[in-house]
Amino acid sequence: MAHPLGGEGFDDFTDGDIAELMADKELGEDDLVNLVFESEFDKSDEEEFVPVTFTAKVIREGLALGRKLGDHFMQNDTNVERALRFQRDINRCLAQYEEVYKDLTKNSKQFDANTLRTSALALVFSTAEYCAPVWEGSCHTKLIDTQLNSTLRIITGVCQPTRIDWLSVLAHISPPEIRRKEATKKMYQKLLDSPDLEINPILQSPPNHRLKSRKPIWSRGNQLLSQNFNISEAWTNSWISTDIPNKNLITSPNVKIPGFSLPRREWVLLNRFRTGQGRCAELMKLWGYTKDPNCT
Repeated sequence: MAHPLGGEGFDDFTDGDIAELMADKELGEDDLVNLVFESEFDKSDEEEFVPVTFTAKVIREGLALGRKLGDHFMQNDTNVERALRFQRDINRCLAQYEEVYKDLTKNSKQFDANTLRTSALALVFSTAEYCAPVWEGSCHTKLIDTQLNSTLRIITGVCQPTRIDWLSVLAHISPPEIRRKEATKKMYQKLLDSPDLEINPILQSPPNHRLKSRKPIWSRGNQLLSQNFNISEAWTNSWISTDIPNKNLITSPNVKIPGFSLPRREWVLLNRFRTGQGRCAELMKLWGYTKDPNCT
């Protein structure tokens, strides 16, 4: 009787279902209809229940939405103090999920150093150096350098106590300060070569300095042009003037060091041998994690 009705719940109704229920009592027509509808409702409830897994993708999307929300108020709120306070608070809240995201992704597929370096230049350095010639002379650039150094540590895999001078050499990326000077020099030269721009008269006859803390682009640009600034020479001179262990392993910081195509584990281990900083017993004792300096 159920099969001629057709539809979901009636087509898959079998004689076994009726026999099981008739073992205790005889079923009427109303009982059969109620049984079919109960089966259909149970099946629909099972289909509608879809468990949501807290994956790295879900966290990444949430972090992106949180940052977008903070940027929205920074761009549109006329009260700058309130917008900054809101963005600071939302960044503090997102920090917990960033830690969870790092834990979920640390065991995922590991890329070689070339891929990490290219990604860092395209995603991190390009953002951090946006309009760098304008703010290159600011006293707050060290805050940006701290984040860039963290990115270089991810590329190279070195330990936290490693000297900062090693990071740029191992990652084959010029130091942030030198990169900003090169960008300032190029921008200033481009402005001088464009006489139609409104800023060109100011560059030709710059105003007098009023505050020593201010370092406008025309003062820094003139200085870099007069010094004939060269990014390769500046990096080489900076490396020569440093005093760090194993410095003799690198003859020129402008040359890409071997090992970029190695697997992640070997690449990290090699860089820790180069810098003299690793998770050996002697250094673990120096950092206060163990009492025995011997590797046993």
